[in-house]
Parts: sequence; structure tokens; C-alpha cells
Amino acid sequence: MWTKRYVAICSLLLIGLTQLATGCATQQSVQDLEKRVTALEEKEKAKATEDKDRQSKLEECVNVEADQSYWEYVRLNGKAVAGKPGTYTAPVFVWDAAEKQKRDKVEECKLLYGSR
Repeated sequence: MWTKRYVAICSLLLIGLTQLATGCATQQSVQDLEKRVTALEEKEKAKATEDKDRQSKLEECVNVEADQSYWEYVRLNGKAVAGKPGTYTAPVFVWDAAEKQKRDKVEECKLLYGSR
């Protein structure tokens, strides 16, 4: 996939190589182009790191925090089944409300960590 930055980097390199081939480039202009390319590459790397971090936070929030929100609601509003740890009984409206709570948490996660 061709990103705008990748196209810009390639364009700068192409311009630099063209100038070198025609003899119009000075050492200073080549160095300036190299600095610009390096700066663009660093920006791209920083953005990729930020995107990866945001994605991992989103996954953590959706997979862990939303699930915890669901079960926390069930634990507070349902009844534990004796002799069966982690098993709860509750009216249907409690399960429905817990599901809504989980969906709301997922939406909150998307707002906090979704793509910008």
C-alpha cells in the first residue's frame, strides 16, 4: 500500500537522484534531501509506534475491561450459585443490563483508543 509519506520519500529520493545524474546537485542540496528523508522516516516510525500502542490499548480495553464490566454487574445484581464458583443466577433483565453495560464499555474504548 502506498502511503502519502512513502510517496513523498520516494519523490524526494527521485529528485535527489535526478539532480545527481544531471550534475545540478550540490553536496549541500544532497545533504538537505537526506535530512528531509530521515525526518520523514522518523515521523513515519513514530506514527507506526503510536498506532501499534493505540491498537493494543483498544484490544485490552475491549477484551478485558468490557468483559470485567459485564461480570462486575452480574456479581452485584445476581446471586452466586452455591458450590459452583464463578456461576451466577439472575433474572433476564440483569443479564440484558450487563450486556448493555459491556456494549457501552466497548463504545467508550473505541472513543478512547480508536483510530484518529
